Amino acid sequence: MADKRAKLDHRLAAGQMPPGSGTASAPSGLLLLSLRILAALGLAVGVYLSILHYQAGSSGVIDSPLCTISATLNCNAVLGSAYARLFKIPIATWAALTYAVLLSVSFMGNLRLLTVLCYWAFAFTIYMAGISFLSIQSACLFCMTLYAINTGLFACAIMIARTSAGFQVQHLVYTLTACAVLVAGVAWWQTRAPAIAASGQPEWFKNYLKQRMVTLQAADRYTKGQANAPVTISEFVDFR
Repeated sequence: MADKRAKLDHRLAAGQMPPGSGTASAPSGLLLLSLRILAALGLAVGVYLSILHYQAGSSGVIDSPLCTISATLNCNAVLGSAYARLFKIPIATWAALTYAVLLSVSFMGNLRLLTVLCYWAFAFTIYMAGISFLSIQSACLFCMTLYAINTGLFACAIMIARTSAGFQVQHLVYTLTACAVLVAGVAWWQTRAPAIAASGQPEWFKNYLKQRMVTLQAADRYTKGQANAPVTISEFVDFR
């Protein structure tokens, strides 16, 4: 036993660590600062989108000058879809909470948890970007900002992990796989509600649910009645 202890002490003195016993070295201050700036920006955007969500209320129409630029760049089409909420809470609110936790963990020194949170944010970004561009076929400027932020966080997490002793590629693969499984669970939950709503309905109703959302600019059209009426009827007239 004494001989083994002496050999281990000799290896430690020579700078040789046993496999799997490496401890994480501290990342550079600039790397952590970049990560914290990105997390703070994400938190600000997430909070702003959450406020827009709650201001829209039951109407679902988000009033912001950057939300209805065109049919393609339309926050209302994205944030008003069935994919914009999880457990009846806006995805933006979940994102803001994630950035707040990530920012707090960055000051706690738990690098493993910090990198896992960044991996999760990036995996969820891939899912939401696919929904936005392929399913809804509209994009939100604020959401795309979060996509860029999460990509930057992922790059920072990779560099932090590489500066840690004992970094292995399979650990990264396992973590990303676990995140992908969680994202698949979220996708199943989000697509479950529209499927239930459309089941047993006539064909015209199913086709209606598939149509793209178009935002009407109230300032550009004639209106009659109270602005906050619970029911709004929009009439389209072609004089030709």
